[in-house]
Amino acid sequence: MRESNGVIVDSYKLLFEMKMVYSHNQFSRDFLGKSSRYMSWICANNHQREPSVEVCVNLYVRLIKLKEKLNGDLCQTYCDKLDEICIRVWNLITGKSL
Repeated sequence: MRESNGVIVDSYKLLFEMKMVYSHNQFSRDFLGKSSRYMSWICANNHQREPSVEVCVNLYVRLIKLKEKLNGDLCQTYCDKLDEICIRVWNLITGKSL
């Protein structure tokens, strides 16, 4: 699996664990800014398709907003995991935009 798709999948898993999303469809719409079938498409293609810069930026912005919104309401473990995911997504954005 490519790192770019790994971070997308890891983001979904974390948000699902946090009960912030309940399906691939919701994650695709609400966090990736894509159609409801986007995440299923990534999975169906065996994670071989690279997400666009747009998808990475959408995810990054939404994760930062979520973290700010939930600041103080999250346990430290989730804060640390969100920070890690944000760093990974940011690294993808900066690597893709060079």
